[in-house]
Parts: sequence; C-alpha cells; structure tokens
Amino acid sequence: MRKQYSFPVTTVTKLFSINSNTYYTARIQKVYINSTNIILNNQDMLNINFNNKYLPTNGMYIENGRRLKDIFIEKLGKSGVVKDNKIFFRNLELDYSDAEIVDNSFDILQISCLDFEKVNKNIRKIREELTQIPLKSSLLKVYLFKRTIDTYSNFENRLQEKYLDFFNRIRVSIKLKDSDLIKKNILSIIGLGPGLTPSGDDLFIGFITTALLLKQYYNTYGITSELNEVKKYLSSISSHTLSGIQKGYLPWILIRIFKLIFNYSTLRFKKEFLKIEEYGHSSGEDLFTGVLLFLENYNLKIRQ
Repeated sequence: MRKQYSFPVTTVTKLFSINSNTYYTARIQKVYINSTNIILNNQDMLNINFNNKYLPTNGMYIENGRRLKDIFIEKLGKSGVVKDNKIFFRNLELDYSDAEIVDNSFDILQISCLDFEKVNKNIRKIREELTQIPLKSSLLKVYLFKRTIDTYSNFENRLQEKYLDFFNRIRVSIKLKDSDLIKKNILSIIGLGPGLTPSGDDLFIGFITTALLLKQYYNTYGITSELNEVKKYLSSISSHTLSGIQKGYLPWILIRIFKLIFNYSTLRFKKEFLKIEEYGHSSGEDLFTGVLLFLENYNLKIRQ
C-alpha cells in the first residue's frame, strides 16, 4: 500500500485564500530547489514554498517541507483537485485550512500617507548605502554607476553595454514625456539577462508595479495600459505575477522592497537589503532596480 502524505500549510497569501472557492483542479507544473509551481484551473499559478517565506502573489509556505521536493518530482505533470481548503494529489494532501493569511494587498503599504519629499531623501541615502555593499545584479550596478563594470567575461561586458543603452534610452524617453517611446523602451528590457525569470523581466515587474501602485501621484503617460498584451512576452512566472499585481496583490518581496524605501532606517538598511539579495540569484536586486528606476525618473504629479 502506498504511503499517504499530509502537509499542513503554515502561511498563504490573501489572493489564494480569497479565491479558493473558485478553484477546482491543480496540476504540478515545475519543481525548483526551494519551491514548486502548481497551475490552478489551467489559468493561475500557485507557488508552494518549502524553504522560506518569500511568497509570490499567489503562494503557500510549508514549514519544514523540504522533503516535498522529491514527492513533487515524482508527481510532475500530474493532476489533482482543490476541495475543502485542501489540495489533493494521489497519496498527497496539502491542508491550508488553518494557515495564517498574509495580507499582500496594495493597501498594506498605506500609500495615501506617503511623504514623497521624505521618500526622495531616503533614495539619496540608499544610493550612498549601496556603494558599500557588494551587489549581485549587473543591472543594479550599471543603473547606479551609469557605466559598465569591467569583467573577465565578454558576454557579461556585452550584456552590461545593453543594460547601459537601455537606461540611457528610458531616461531620455521619460524626460521627453513621450508615452509611445517610453512603452517601446521599457518593453525592450523584457527577456534580457540571466535567470529563471530573466533580470529584464524582474526589472519590468518592479517598474510597472511602482507605476500601478502610485499612478494617482505620478504622470505615468499611459505606461500601465495594454498590460494584458505585454504578458505574452514575459516568462511564465513573470506573467502570472503581473496578473496578480493587476488585481491589487503584491509578491511579498516587493512589499519588503517598498517598505525598505518608504521607511528607510540607517540602522536597519543593510540587514534588510541582505534579505532582498537572498531572493533568487539576482531577482531581488533586479526588482529593486525597477522600483528605483521609476521613482528616480518620474516627476511627482502636481495635485490641485
């Protein structure tokens, strides 16, 4: 008789909890070192995280769930059902009925209370802090220093040149307030760079999320329109992430990034930034770059 496995889910994001009654089927799509992606109803992606609590827009955290990796690999591509606050696969049950619900909505950041003059001062201080930290992301290094950094890799040198060209073009197009040119330039970063979610995709998500989050305060020149059309150019993970963001929910890593910038503290910055660095190979820093790119180049809208 095959052994039955039951894992209690520790934490779920609010998006999944709210919509749990609308899902019926589940299919294991991908297995990674620290997590697994499951497709719900052939449309939404759910990340089962068994190593840390950096939940995406739609995710679950299972404490001490590392042995799940082998079980999921065995069931790769297999289908299951969603019922009674549980996900069932053959001889495997994920029970999220008692899980803590994390509020990952835009509201958690209390945007209406932001002091934008303070935010600008925070960014200047953050730039100084970042010069003292060994960074992983070539994107972030090129953005901060406005030049390429010499390496022993011709591929890396050429990639950095492309990054530098992108930043020069996007800055000019924002300064010109040319909406078509801005869209063209921001889309050109998609797919560029290394990583499961390419660095360019992560930057794009950080940039667009900031635009969606703060669009009532900034002249965004229509860059948040036509996003459904854009998704087909993004990696699968980035596309699903953007879908959740459009509904008003954030990956937890972006909540951490925004809080780090909006509530800057000299005493806590390096410790908090290290947590961002731990997200993916360079995804945390790449997302951070996209947020900085928006905040530093768009002018705050003058409200009457």
